[in-house]
Amino acid sequence: MTPSIRRRGFLTALGTATLAGCIGDDDGDDGTPVTPVPGSWSSYDEVGPAELDIGTPTAEVNLEVTVEPVVEHLEIPWDLDFDSDGDIYLTERTGQILRFDADELEEVGVPSDAIDAGSGEQDWWVPGGEGGTLGIAVSPSDDYVFVYYTANVGGIENRVVRYPIEGDELGTEEVIIDEIPADSIHNGGRIDFGPDGYLWITTGDAGEVELSRDPDSLAGKILRVDEDGEPAADNPDIGGDPRIFAGGIRNSQGIDWIDEVPLITDHGGTAHDAISVLYPGADYGWPMVRGENEDNYEDHPEIVPPLAMRTDRSWATSGGTWYTGGALETWSNRFVVGTLAYQSVLVVTLTPPGETPPSGGTTYDQDHFDQAATATVHDALQDEIGRVRLLEQGPNGELYAITSNRDGRADFNVDEPTFPLDTDDRLLRIVTK
Repeated sequence: MTPSIRRRGFLTALGTATLAGCIGDDDGDDGTPVTPVPGSWSSYDEVGPAELDIGTPTAEVNLEVTVEPVVEHLEIPWDLDFDSDGDIYLTERTGQILRFDADELEEVGVPSDAIDAGSGEQDWWVPGGEGGTLGIAVSPSDDYVFVYYTANVGGIENRVVRYPIEGDELGTEEVIIDEIPADSIHNGGRIDFGPDGYLWITTGDAGEVELSRDPDSLAGKILRVDEDGEPAADNPDIGGDPRIFAGGIRNSQGIDWIDEVPLITDHGGTAHDAISVLYPGADYGWPMVRGENEDNYEDHPEIVPPLAMRTDRSWATSGGTWYTGGALETWSNRFVVGTLAYQSVLVVTLTPPGETPPSGGTTYDQDHFDQAATATVHDALQDEIGRVRLLEQGPNGELYAITSNRDGRADFNVDEPTFPLDTDDRLLRIVTK
């Protein structure tokens, strides 16, 4: 078993200096519908519902789980990825790229123009807002580390860069995508390589709701590019920027795949957080649907509906993984998603049409949901580890989580807050009790 590493003391011993640096995870907005932007978005009738090779689990979900600390005292970690040796590359919003090899944690890079997104007290607006050094992905060849971060270049923008892996170090930063709209809110930021070998990128609407459905803007989109930042050859033609795979997104921070079919999460405006199948060229409707107290998919049959969407309170869904490991046997073949405002882990079972969903959770089977599958959501670790920024499966089939309790929003407006803990933020391993 990997021992826990107490990061602050560990880095002090190495003489490495730390850089200065939602209720819902996002602020709410009024969700006022705007005039549709001309474009060639695919309607749900054209692209869905998907046929999912789910491998439906038959066991009931065991929610009797706990966590083991792997690394403690991180500064608002945001994303992680594994290389082929099982080493972890990890970002901190404050502007660090770290590598953890199970024995040693070290800083290996600092994005050149990253904004200061430092830790805060119980204050909604920490320095840097919701931006900072966010997503990270290791190329399938282990040649590069890719990072999504908010840059200050006279104004702010989000960008995707890559660093060649040169032994134990990272080489010179190279920008592959720039001028992604940025703001103090809704910066998206999750990146990952899909089973097709392309880099997938989630962006937010940067607080400008009309951009999410604009086919010429990179805001509020899912992008799909090669390692040079060029559009994937078979991206859908939406009559705009060829790097765009889908649009109408508010602030997506999660993506993973069932075989070759992508799933995403997206923050809603005052609840309405969504878990969805991602279809090529499709419009996810923000803010035509999922606006303030709006879930009017019946009035917009062209818009792709979610698999699950809670409307009575915020989940603030963040990073998730289609879990196939054996370490948590009853969670296998389920979509496991971290939540921020809800401070829990969602274990989402997808049941094929015609089959019986599992008991004990909340089932989303109304007609206005995506008919690709019926989603049933079980809550785990509710208020036990705080805000969960990411769930990620390791190469050994274990399940890892990172917390986000030092961003100013943990237990926000709670008279006697539990979080952050003295050891936050943390990289954790989820295990059966």
